[in-house]
Amino acid sequence: MGVDPDVKTLRSRQYSRFVTGRAISANIKLGLRENPIGNLTVENISEGGICISLPNRLSSNEKIRVSFVGDDLPNTREFPCSVVWQEEQNLLQSTELFIKTGIKFIFAQVDKSDEKDDIKKLLAIVSKQVGLMSIGHSRYTSVNVQNDQRGRDEFDYSYYKKIRKSYDRENLEKKVNFLSHHINKPLIHIRGCTYDTSYFKSNIENPIGIIQIPLGLIGPLMVNGKSAVGEYYVPIATTEGALVLTYDLGARLVRLTGGIKTEVISKNIHLDPMFIVQRESDPQTLSRFIKQNYSEIKKIAESKSSHTTLLKIQEKLIGKNYVLKCIYDTGDAHGLNMINEATFNLCKFISSQTSIPFYHRSHYSGVKHHALLNEKEGYGRTVKASAIISSKALEMLGVNALLMKDFFDRCIECGTSAGISSVNVHAANAIAAIFLATGQDMADMTSAGVCSTTVEPVNDKKDLYIQCILKNLLMATVGGGTGLGTQNECLEILGCVGSGKSDKLAEIIAATVLAGEFPTAAAVINETYVEIHNKYGRNKGKLVI
Repeated sequence: MGVDPDVKTLRSRQYSRFVTGRAISANIKLGLRENPIGNLTVENISEGGICISLPNRLSSNEKIRVSFVGDDLPNTREFPCSVVWQEEQNLLQSTELFIKTGIKFIFAQVDKSDEKDDIKKLLAIVSKQVGLMSIGHSRYTSVNVQNDQRGRDEFDYSYYKKIRKSYDRENLEKKVNFLSHHINKPLIHIRGCTYDTSYFKSNIENPIGIIQIPLGLIGPLMVNGKSAVGEYYVPIATTEGALVLTYDLGARLVRLTGGIKTEVISKNIHLDPMFIVQRESDPQTLSRFIKQNYSEIKKIAESKSSHTTLLKIQEKLIGKNYVLKCIYDTGDAHGLNMINEATFNLCKFISSQTSIPFYHRSHYSGVKHHALLNEKEGYGRTVKASAIISSKALEMLGVNALLMKDFFDRCIECGTSAGISSVNVHAANAIAAIFLATGQDMADMTSAGVCSTTVEPVNDKKDLYIQCILKNLLMATVGGGTGLGTQNECLEILGCVGSGKSDKLAEIIAATVLAGEFPTAAAVINETYVEIHNKYGRNKGKLVI
């Protein structure tokens, strides 16, 4: 496409600082929010102007503001985005057309000798039409484009090292630019955080951006628990198609018989340090000292946090290791950082008085592992959910109570033979999806996914009783990732923000698990499982660009 004939040609030597292929920083402003949208790339320089590619969504009722910062560059000007389609007259009538990628801007400058204002007229061509969307309201969009006059310094590792610990948005942008340059790939979507990135502190180091995961909603889910009572809309963060569909179906069907009963059976978390046995008398020395000084040990352990309560210490000699199972209640917090500090401090005190060395961590606690002992004795919360699935609901699923019982019993038999101690249908799907949505520690899925699901025909074998027991559910409603923007909003949806809400969240998670167990089992029995996943769960090579 040529340059507007009213615009005189650009002397490209005036823009010798532009280098083809160089990234230029850019931000997009929507209303009062300013969000980075990625790099613009100078594609070529010619007598006709500077051609720049901008990855962005623009609609015909938006305006774009373009400004270059530099000694000899003109001031900011605004242009209606409708010029994007000026060469495509047949598209001008549609307000639904939008461009996702491949917009190219050609900037041409009026000659200095001209009496007209020293401005740049914006021309644009559409290189790719991606799809349709409805534009319901007018937005104001501005793009600030800054010429990179610092040469290649920002692409050097030495410069990256200086800003790698930074949390401010400007330096995050620079780090992504550095990475984008070195891998020679545009990085657009990871820049899209909607809030102050300084909030990342204590959650991550060397931040560069944010990950976006689709968020769905199920419900209302009827829960009749000790802490969760009522109907809840449950946010589900997942990239697995058919998942939300399954849990939403289960939530609707359990309403036919009054919802899901839930309760937290027990809760504790433990950390198990080991003292190194060097003398035959060391175990007796440690045991005697702990018994005689337990009050002081408890005081030291609880001194750093109001959420930490040392419940008891169990002792066990394993080879030449004297293990202390320090069991805590951490209230509504996840608690692992708290009990690490508490356990380290009590160990230092014991060691200073007994002269027996220690390591404040041992694998006996099973942290970030699946441990059979924890499954048996509890770790985190043990939560029970149960419900009656009516014969009407089973009929809607194309099964009956006896078929469901047969299927579950056979799965338990085969799963146990494979070494699975707690067999369920797919409990980890619900737990992981809610963990992602609400800011939980995803590494705890190694233990949190432990769930035993059993069924039994009832009421003349027409209805089905189903029970799920989550044995090692470790989660929180305060601290950790629960205070970040989207995670906190998801907890708000559930009514589980802050202190006093962790048992409620645990019961909602257990109820959600149950809601997904019986519909999935029924889909296997009635042979629709593959069909459903083919219909809803296959992207077939779809790629967001």
